Amino acid sequence: MHKVQLVIASRILSVLLVSVLVVGNAEAQQTDSLRLGFSAHRALLASPHALKPDDRARTDSTSDRITSTANGALIGAGVGAAAGLIGAFVATHQAKVTDHSEDGVALVVFVSFGAFAGLLIGGIVGFVRS
Repeated sequence: MHKVQLVIASRILSVLLVSVLVVGNAEAQQTDSLRLGFSAHRALLASPHALKPDDRARTDSTSDRITSTANGALIGAGVGAAAGLIGAFVATHQAKVTDHSEDGVALVVFVSFGAFAGLLIGGIVGFVRS
């Protein structure tokens, strides 16, 4: 009974910890992070509801090197995990493998290693491409 209470307490503590970490600062959110490249200047002869495109389109304020590196790393981790999943399936379903009691360990190792390798490679590619 004591073991069950310990498990429940640890789950409640982990949920509280995650909820505290997820809550962000409201001041960090910017209202103008997405821009369309249009201004509200009205042309004299145009309709009063028409928008005039700016001479240069404004870019999103979040598109910087860190964002592209993180996107590349996440995409690489997903591709690496999928490759690790396929590798684990191939490795555990060969004719010479007769004992399938440790297939789960192979699955965890292959997927984890593939995701980590993909994370590194994708992060490097995202960093270089930005």
